[in-house]
Amino acid sequence: MARVPGVAGVVVGDAMKVVVTGANGFVGRALCARLAAAGHQVIGVVRRPVQLDAGVQVRVVPESAGDPVWQDLMTGTDAVVDLAVHHSRAGRADRHQMGQLRLVNVEAMCRMARQAAAAGVRRFVYLSSVAVHGDESGTGCPFEETDAPNPQSAYALSKLEAERALVALCTGSTMECVIIRPPLVYGPNARGNLAALVKWVCSGWPIPLGAVSNGRSLVAIDNLNDFIERCLTHPGAAGQIFLVSDGQDLSTPDLIRHIAIAWRVPLRLVSVPVPVLRGLGLLTGQSQTVGRLCGNLQLTMAKAQRVLQWAPPISVAEGMLRAAGRQP
Repeated sequence: MARVPGVAGVVVGDAMKVVVTGANGFVGRALCARLAAAGHQVIGVVRRPVQLDAGVQVRVVPESAGDPVWQDLMTGTDAVVDLAVHHSRAGRADRHQMGQLRLVNVEAMCRMARQAAAAGVRRFVYLSSVAVHGDESGTGCPFEETDAPNPQSAYALSKLEAERALVALCTGSTMECVIIRPPLVYGPNARGNLAALVKWVCSGWPIPLGAVSNGRSLVAIDNLNDFIERCLTHPGAAGQIFLVSDGQDLSTPDLIRHIAIAWRVPLRLVSVPVPVLRGLGLLTGQSQTVGRLCGNLQLTMAKAQRVLQWAPPISVAEGMLRAAGRQP
């Protein structure tokens, strides 16, 4: 097959047939568009009918889909990127919730992966989460891939179980697996914790986090998808687990400054002692939220740099501008 130019002039190699699950999600939509623009045949797997970017073929596959559906889908496929995920509700880790998480994050993935291996798929890229390492890293001790897992939530535990199941399935198979553990992903139309912080910064209300001195690793969606693309083709990625980030950790006040600049709003940081913030979190039932804003969650991507010769193509400042719908 002919070599084709990738997004932003990157040459990604021979065109492939790539199946992307969770294709209508925040990461999935952008990845499908990127791979299609690079000349790959992209099959976007979703649970209900949606419209994706031009050049992306859509296949509706319910969670309960059996082997024949996946057999048909995997025929002639070169690589799979599994982005499908079920998130737990905050504070819920009961037996029912764990069962739902395992149903999608573990069992559905295993059904698909078995058929992918049987069909001769070369590489299976699985998007996990840095949460398998824990909710906080030690001060000055960023997470590494070799650190013992320490999941603190039902969601993180299900992702770890899925990782282990995939590795076991690929052992003795010709299919190569690659596991990626990203931190918080940001970009245009992102939801979740960062969207809530952006809304707060743009509200004009004072933000009492000026005294926080911590470190948080983030990854821009363009950096993450560039890394996923590298993992699809690089020989060194086979059988590996990688942590990935922007390579520039931020304190919470620094993150708020980037948001204020990107969204063009005044910066209104007020310094309140961290013990007072944590006490208020206890009183209001927001301890987890305060913990995320005040605690450390850092990771090192030295392995990605060493093994894959990869570096983030855009900076945090550029990523934030893109998230705000602006170009540098």
